Amino acid sequence: MKLPGGTYNFSFRLKVADNTRPEVVAELEVRALRAGGEVVLASREVRATDFREAGVWQVFSLTANVMDDDDVRVAVRFRSGITDLWCDWVRIQPIGPVGEALLDFSPEFWRDSLVEPVRIRRRSWVRGLEFGGVGSVERPLRAEGPGHVEIGPRKGLKLRLEGPRALLLGPDGSSPIRVGPEELRLELPGLRRLVMDSMSLRFEGYDGGSGSWRELASAELIWGWRDEEEPDKIAMRALRNYPFGPTDLDVPGLDGQGRLVLREVGVKASSLDALAEERRWGQALLVLSSSEISDDGTIRPGAIDVAKIAPDVGVKSDLFSRWTNDLYSTSLPGYTMVESFYVKCQSDMKNVLEGASCELRVEHGDGLGRAWCKTTVQIEDGPEEVYSEWSTEETEFVKFSKEEEVHGGDGEALRIRFYLMVENVQSPPPGGELPKAFMRKPRAWGRRYARRLEVP
Repeated sequence: MKLPGGTYNFSFRLKVADNTRPEVVAELEVRALRAGGEVVLASREVRATDFREAGVWQVFSLTANVMDDDDVRVAVRFRSGITDLWCDWVRIQPIGPVGEALLDFSPEFWRDSLVEPVRIRRRSWVRGLEFGGVGSVERPLRAEGPGHVEIGPRKGLKLRLEGPRALLLGPDGSSPIRVGPEELRLELPGLRRLVMDSMSLRFEGYDGGSGSWRELASAELIWGWRDEEEPDKIAMRALRNYPFGPTDLDVPGLDGQGRLVLREVGVKASSLDALAEERRWGQALLVLSSSEISDDGTIRPGAIDVAKIAPDVGVKSDLFSRWTNDLYSTSLPGYTMVESFYVKCQSDMKNVLEGASCELRVEHGDGLGRAWCKTTVQIEDGPEEVYSEWSTEETEFVKFSKEEEVHGGDGEALRIRFYLMVENVQSPPPGGELPKAFMRKPRAWGRRYARRLEVP
C-alpha cells in the first residue's frame, strides 16, 4: 500500500491461548519496496510470555519512517508449535512528516484560521520569504526575508526579527521586550524599564517633563551606598546625594546625619503607651505596651512562664514507626484509601509525626497513565489534612518521601492514611487495557514526648 511520507505507528491487536511459554510465537514486520529492493522498516519478536493474560486481546506497536515512494507491507509471521495465535486488526496512525516533505503551504494557510497542514517542498518563496531546510539536525528549517520578519495575530502581540535584534511588540507598536547583541531590555511603555548590557544592570524611569529616561535605584547604586566602615549599613552621605537626602526623611529620634538623639528617647512619660503617643510616625505608634510590661517598662512577675519560653520542653520517650510490605493497586481514577496507620497516645504523652514515604509505579496498559499517592494526617477527632502528594509515570518503582513535623496535643492519637489512584493521561484504543497504579512499602514514622515540665 502507498502512504504519504512520514512517521507512522503500526499497532497489532493479538491474543494467545497460552502465555506461559517463553518461546517466540510471532514476528511483527513492516517492510517497504524502495528503489527496486525490499527493506525492513521495523520488526519485533513477540513471545507468549509477553502477553499479560491468556485469551485476552493485547496491543503491540511498531514505529517506522515511511518515504513518499515506499510500497508498505505489514506482516504477522506466526511460528507454529508453541500456542494458538489470533490477530484482530492492524491499525496505522501517522505521527509526523519526515524527509523533504516536511512543510506544505496550502492556499488555506493565508486565511484567518489554519485549516490545512502547512507544508513546503524543498525551496519556496512566499510573499518575500524564502524557506529552506527539512527540519533535521543537518538541514534545519529556516525562513528568511529581505528586511524584517513579523509574526503574530491581528491586534495582538507580535514578534519582530530584524537584523541582530528581536522585538516583542504590543498592539500599539510599543516594544516591551528587546533582545540584541548589545543589551536586553524589558519595558513598560512610558513608565519603567530594566536594561541589562555588558557593563551594568539598571532600572530606568520615564520622565514625562523632559521626555527622557533616567536611572532609578539599582543593585549597583545601592552597593555604592554602603558605609565603608560598616558594609551592612547605608551611608547617610549616599542618601543625601541620591535619590533623596536627610530633608526628605522624618524619622523620630534621628538627626540630619542619621544619628540617634538621646534626648528624644529620654522624653518623660507616665507609661510606654504615653511615650508612644508622643513619638508617632504618621498614624503608627513606635512603641506598644502590653499587659506583661508595667508602666515603667519592666516585665511583671509571672508574665513569662516555661510554656512561653519552650513549649516543647519535655522528656523524649521513644520513636515510633508504622509500615508494611503489602502491595496495593487500583485502576480507578479517584483516590481510594489503601492503608491506614493508627498511633495511639497516653494522657501524659504527645505524638509528633516526622515523615512518611512509599514506592509508586504505573502499568500503562494500552494507553498512558500516571500513578498518584496522597497521604493525610488526622489528630484525634480533628479534620483530616493532606500531608503529601506524589505521582509518577515510571513503570519501575520510585521511592517518594517527605519529612515535616506534625505535632499532636497531650494524649491525642494520630492517624496517617495512604490513598491511591491512577490518572488516565492518554486513553487506550477501544477494547484496550486501562492503566493501573501500584504502591508498596507505605511507612510513617515519628517520636513521642512525655508531659511538659511544670515549673512552680
